[in-house]
Amino acid sequence: AVAQPLMTVPQAIQLYTTHDASGLSLLTWAGYTLFGLIFLAYGIKYQLRPIALTQSIWVVLQLCVVVGIVVWQ
Repeated sequence: AVAQPLMTVPQAIQLYTTHDASGLSLLTWAGYTLFGLIFLAYGIKYQLRPIALTQSIWVVLQLCVVVGIVVWQ
């Protein structure tokens, strides 16, 4: 459950070290973030800690990528 969000870390590191977002889609990453927020809300509402924890990590990492794309696109 934690492995999936951690797969985003290399993308975020590359984005923030190169400041190059040319190969990244803002629409795609914003969509990932939106769906992550939906699942996060679900996990919080139904008190499902594994889902809430995983989605919290996922949303934070996705938001980092979205912000990087906006700044360096």
